[in-house]
Amino acid sequence: MSEQRPPGRPQTWTDDEILDAALRSFAATGFEAMSIRSLNAELGLSHEAIRQRFGSKDKLYYASLDHGFAAFFRDLAEERGTRPVDLEDLEELRESIRVFIVVAGRHRALGQLISHESLQATERIDHIYTQAFEPGIAGVKKLLDRLADAGEIRQISVRDWFFLVKGAAAPFAQVALSEAFTPLAGPLDPDRYVETVTEIIMQGICHPSG
Repeated sequence: MSEQRPPGRPQTWTDDEILDAALRSFAATGFEAMSIRSLNAELGLSHEAIRQRFGSKDKLYYASLDHGFAAFFRDLAEERGTRPVDLEDLEELRESIRVFIVVAGRHRALGQLISHESLQATERIDHIYTQAFEPGIAGVKKLLDRLADAGEIRQISVRDWFFLVKGAAAPFAQVALSEAFTPLAGPLDPDRYVETVTEIIMQGICHPSG
């Protein structure tokens, strides 16, 4: 649900706030079922307000998606900026895994929307791949290729890398399922989880010693 304004205040929303709400709505229902009329009602706007500001449903979808990815990549840069700049390639790989898991966990709606779109080939999944994944993952491919050529890791593709780290972020997106494990596994410790899973993935990617 979108953040609700205090009673008595005018229902005025910035473009960014509307795009955040639209992204959550598309993520919750999928593109076909999402209703702009319902979103207007949820935000306390007139039934044509969002169309007047953003245009068609398609245009709102792509605007909210691009808005979500822009925030995701800003978060990636900020999280990466908390660690040393000059890392050896193997440590850079470890950092790419850690950062992706951490940031993916903060952008649940974006991840949910991608899961909806990943089920079938559409122009929307083409847009997600070409506008976000392909440019963003180019550096990871070069890193994987360098490490594989140097014999430091197994030969893996960027697809292998992506689905390993995307799957590792699942407890932060599938919160209810994660919490169901609490009686057996205890409460989720996010920092410990990220460090543990990052190390497990690295051990699987790296060549066995000896």
